[in-house]
Parts: sequence; structure tokens; C-alpha cells
Amino acid sequence: MVFIILILLKNVLVTFTHAQYALQARSSFLNSTIALTVSFFQHFFSAIFVGVCAFFIMSFLGIKYTVLMSFWAFVTNFIPIVGVIFEFVPLALVGLSSGVESMVWLLVLMSVIHGSAFIFFLFVMRGYSKINPFFIILAILIFGQIFNVLGILIAVPLCLIIKLFWTNFIKPYFERG
Repeated sequence: MVFIILILLKNVLVTFTHAQYALQARSSFLNSTIALTVSFFQHFFSAIFVGVCAFFIMSFLGIKYTVLMSFWAFVTNFIPIVGVIFEFVPLALVGLSSGVESMVWLLVLMSVIHGSAFIFFLFVMRGYSKINPFFIILAILIFGQIFNVLGILIAVPLCLIIKLFWTNFIKPYFERG
């Protein structure tokens, strides 16, 4: 979805910009593509990390449906912030079938895993894109309110696109003028 928006944005920028800005528009598109690729791979590796850790934690605690719940942890990790809630409810229910103590340990350990994955996410995104973590969280909240679940999924890529558009087009325009 985001890549389709990027292709449309590239075509609009190249079509409606003056010839002298066409090269800058292509460069901006390339930078956007690279930033989105880094964002995707960061989400992907973070999801793998959470899924594998969930597998080992649930195996250690002797909780049933380990593979299914680990896959669920992997999938819901692609949804920023709200995905944790979607993940923890089934994990709590399945963990409860193994006893209250197992459920509490599972939720505590998964909270630590998610906390470290979230800090890693903010560290990578801030380091690569130079976007303040506050603005990443703010973008997730704003786009989530505007576009609901879809907004939560596309908030970080759209934040990257807006930042690159600002840096490459809006800011130079104001500095010239």
C-alpha cells in the first residue's frame, strides 16, 4: 500500500515540478524508498525477535499452542503499540490454561521483550531517519485517529515520507526565499 503511494507521489512530483526540480524529485523518491525499506526490515526483524522469544518463553513455561501463539506474536508485532494488546489477550488466555503463575510469568517476560523491541525500534528509526521518537509516537496516534487501524500500520512510513518531503522540498523553498 505504501509503495503504491510512493509510486504515485513520484509520478506527481516528476510531472508537476519544474524541470530543474525533476532530479531532486527523483532523488527524494529514492531516499523515501530506502527509508521505507529500512523501516520494513526493522519491523520484520523486531517481529522475528518477538516471535522467537515468545516461542522459547512458552516452551520453557510449558504452555500449549506454542507455535501458534509465537506466530501470532510475530504477526501482531507489525502493528505499532496496539498490536501488543492484540497479542497479550490471547497469550493471557492460553497462559491461563497452564495456571495463573505461568500466565503471570508469560506476561511479565513478554512485556520485557516488547519493551526492549520498542526501544530498539525507536533507536533504529531515530538513528536512520533522524526523526525524534516523540514524533514517531505522535504520528502513530494521529494517523490512528484519522485512518483507524490502517493509520496505525502506515503511520511510521508516512512520517518518513513527510519528513523527507519537508527536508527535500519545503525547507529549501523557505531557505531560498
